[in-house]
Amino acid sequence: MRFVALGILALAVPCPGVSAQESPYQDAHLRNLYVERRLGLEEAWAEAGEEDRERVRASARANKTGGQPALYAASAQVLTDARFMLAGDAKAVSELSLQSRVACSLDLMVLPGAFGAVDRDRGDALIVRVLPAYTRLYQRALPEQIQLTMIWVSPDGQETRARSEPVHRDALVLPGFEMYFHAPPSKPGTWNLIPEVEWDGVKGRGVPVPIEGVRALFDRYDRLVSQAGPGASQSAILASLERILLHGGRDAGDPAVEELLEGRAPARALQSVHSWAGEGTCYQLDPGAGTAAKGVIVVVSPVLHEAGWALVGDEGRGWRELATAAAQRVILTELSPSQGSGPDVFDLLARLRREHPGLTLTLVLHGSGLGRLQLSLMRSKGQPPFDRLVVDSVLWGAPVRPLVAVPTLFVCPLEEKAEDLQRASVSVDNAPPPSVYEIRSVDLPVISGARLPGWIGQWIELLD
Repeated sequence: MRFVALGILALAVPCPGVSAQESPYQDAHLRNLYVERRLGLEEAWAEAGEEDRERVRASARANKTGGQPALYAASAQVLTDARFMLAGDAKAVSELSLQSRVACSLDLMVLPGAFGAVDRDRGDALIVRVLPAYTRLYQRALPEQIQLTMIWVSPDGQETRARSEPVHRDALVLPGFEMYFHAPPSKPGTWNLIPEVEWDGVKGRGVPVPIEGVRALFDRYDRLVSQAGPGASQSAILASLERILLHGGRDAGDPAVEELLEGRAPARALQSVHSWAGEGTCYQLDPGAGTAAKGVIVVVSPVLHEAGWALVGDEGRGWRELATAAAQRVILTELSPSQGSGPDVFDLLARLRREHPGLTLTLVLHGSGLGRLQLSLMRSKGQPPFDRLVVDSVLWGAPVRPLVAVPTLFVCPLEEKAEDLQRASVSVDNAPPPSVYEIRSVDLPVISGARLPGWIGQWIELLD
């Protein structure tokens, strides 16, 4: 990337053979964008009124077709549109300016990922990597040049322009480009950095990126590094701080930087990891101290989802509460239900069966995992390696169908009318009655998924 001087500004244009310096965490950072947008929708959903929620549901139902995935693994773009719709109406979203959509497609990777809270005229120098996460969707409609402005919003809502410069259309592709400016002078607190896009006299703002101002930031970080012990929790804290401060990589499971400096470990570090699983990481949540597990629940992540994503937000709180309240060992895994080579979910279940021969094994699947399970069942011999099955459907109007002779719970999204846990009208041959239960949710799967742990808890209590 080279920068062509235009007065006091610079025009970002692509330079053959040269690209913006890429962070080793850039790919993970872009994947994390989905989680951040999901958490943003969760927060907005919790604060919205029922009329606003129903507007989003109605819009989703109006656009559905049979067998279409119902937004469980929705893109960051779809999640962002749904959040806009909560604050406006369906017409407002359909008429959302292209400038706003382009601004929302930009992710910001700020290096360092926090700044020192100082009283002088200006704060620390920052490098902001502008990552066009899904700007390619609008590439053909972009003019040759746009104006990109970065805006600081203080903890009390005051706005300050950080930098503004023209950007060539060809620069709005990955790996993106870099902008350089200073952090604001600030007391300790969380600021937001917002990208604003303008052309043809129309402006559009993107999604705010929170950045903390921390007193004596790097002095405290250096002291923590020099005093670090050998424990896993301490190592995880330092790894998160290194990623944030030295590479600008965010992770939705991280506590605030201030809390990391004070010794709070990130969400993923609090779990036991089954290292034998190879590339398919597993996280384990146990009942409270001194409580024996009554069963084991294996939760298989949707395709392209990381198991650690289920540890954050309302869903993460739900799984932790289920482990404690129902005395269950909950294992979140990225392993596939059907694997050509290497370990798969059946290998994990077989191992858990050997380790816990007296405990009930419950398998939880999302969406496309169902088809893979059927392939695995066809290849396996004898009884399935689990005792109960939960299917979190992501298909519009998916019928409740028995799959295997074990007690089964179906969760169906975006129904016209919500129905609590009830026995389904179908049954499974040779399964002990009552064999099949269902829950009908009026919400998008990305919202109702956070309630899934609680529904499973109700079902387990009923069966036991």
